[in-house]
Amino acid sequence: MTRSPNVRANAIRLKRQEHEGTFLVVEGRDDRLFFEQFVDRQDCWVIVEGGKQHVVDVVSALEADGFQGVVGVVDADFDRLEGISPASDNIIVLETVDLEALLIRSTALDRVLVELGSMDKIAKFGASVRGTLLAAALPIGCLRLHSRRVGLSLTFQGLRYGRCIEAATLELDVFGLIQEVKNRTQRFDLQRDHVAREIDIIQESV
Repeated sequence: MTRSPNVRANAIRLKRQEHEGTFLVVEGRDDRLFFEQFVDRQDCWVIVEGGKQHVVDVVSALEADGFQGVVGVVDADFDRLEGISPASDNIIVLETVDLEALLIRSTALDRVLVELGSMDKIAKFGASVRGTLLAAALPIGCLRLHSRRVGLSLTFQGLRYGRCIEAATLELDVFGLIQEVKNRTQRFDLQRDHVAREIDIIQESV
């Protein structure tokens, strides 16, 4: 059973008895691990609320009764494309769709490649790894946005990307992606060519 925003907010109110500093409310465990690297853990406690809407609801509930020292951080998702503004001045929206996209755009990717990658293979790859990853991710994001806009409720969690990405080049097969999503969602009624056109339309508009 999902706890109400006030019940979840009460848990933070109770923590005020032992912590006089700031509460940073984030969506999930990975967000907590990331942001804890950049805050003073004695002055700022990072609280996981299990999803974007939960973060917004809890921060709003605390603001309603004048609770001081709380800020939420959420993924941008498609809010900027859809013209959706932050729900509160105490809600920080990431510059990118999600934390993973932020990391790919940052120097963190370069450090991972240096530490774990083969310099010979990277050189032979002959293209920007970052650029290739972003190019492959773009149609996926466009399909997610199309699903959201027209209410398809497509399932992306647990997709087997190996079935639609060429291992040697990291290029995405859009038709393969659509088929994999159709299979995952059990939406065999969707017309592949129509969905591919919608992806193209969105790509041209962003």
